Amino acid sequence: ASELEQKVAGRLARLRQEYYGLAPDRPLLLERLRKECLHELGHTFGLTHCPSRNCVMYLSNTVVDVDTRGRDFCRGCQTVVASKTGTERRG
Repeated sequence: ASELEQKVAGRLARLRQEYYGLAPDRPLLLERLRKECLHELGHTFGLTHCPSRNCVMYLSNTVVDVDTRGRDFCRGCQTVVASKTGTERRG
């Protein structure tokens, strides 16, 4: 496996309850994966970490941070993504 594949596998393992000696929780794992994927996509659109805990772009150092941060972009981050993708509202 490449270095990148090893890093991704390590990050994904930490999202699983089993990593912490707990029973598997598929819905929680899927929610964590959704947040992490959306967060990383945000970086591809030029977003940096957001100071709002309600934003999916909030920095997460632990799995608890992943669980407690928002599941979507805040208004400011959403505006940046919309401008980069041409989906901003016109009115």
